[in-house]
Amino acid sequence: MLYFSCTPTPELYKRTFTQEDLDSFDKMRWFGGAYQGTPAEKYLLLEGLKHFPEKASFWRELGIAGLKRGIPYMFYPYYDKAVQYDSIEWLGYRGYCILYFNRDYERALKDFNDLDPLTPNFVDHPQAQSIDYMRGICHLKMGQHEKALEYFDRHLNSEVETVGEDYVATYAFLYKGITHYEMGDKQAAQEAFEWGLRVHDSNADLEYWLAKCLLEKGDTKNALVHIQKAKNLFKQGYKHGRNYTEDFYQTYMPYIEALEKQISNI
Repeated sequence: MLYFSCTPTPELYKRTFTQEDLDSFDKMRWFGGAYQGTPAEKYLLLEGLKHFPEKASFWRELGIAGLKRGIPYMFYPYYDKAVQYDSIEWLGYRGYCILYFNRDYERALKDFNDLDPLTPNFVDHPQAQSIDYMRGICHLKMGQHEKALEYFDRHLNSEVETVGEDYVATYAFLYKGITHYEMGDKQAAQEAFEWGLRVHDSNADLEYWLAKCLLEKGDTKNALVHIQKAKNLFKQGYKHGRNYTEDFYQTYMPYIEALEKQISNI
């Protein structure tokens, strides 16, 4: 009987993560089946961070998977690392996540305010949303209506100037109108909702809030017209909504039906 022995060669088993691997991470992730939040993706990220510990986007990627699954302790430490290594890139994204997922308006606002001076003469758009628009939402939800209007107006003016009115996202008009509505200025609220509908004529949320304004002003005839438009548009899917979280002031069919009933019974 023959026995063989061999001396281990550690170099053969040494794991590497080269700059080329780093540059092709997305290809490795998607074509290798290592989709966001899977053990395979986490393995790739952690392996990469052993070799490139200051790679901010890897820290961010680890954090976002936990956030989407409602596991905040997996979000904050990783996102904080991303901000530590690349504040300009990820500070606004962290604020966006804190705003929409955690509803921590003061903390989100701090991130937006901290980011602003890092990019002078430039309006940051993390997750394709203007920080002025999101600062407006923060102030609105904190009950600071004058500040909310300041930022919504700043956002609207900038968007109209840079891309044109037709390309301004619907919900800047909606939240500007809601801010006026909560301040008790129904006329200014109506004008904001009507402005939004001139730009985007198929929006259940704007129609619903316009109907509320008209009802409170005693114009039941037009209020009924707009609440019925809201109902039809909602059924067709022309309504606001977000993945993973409920949106601010989100409209639901029971709200529309209750207002329609209220108007019809007058």
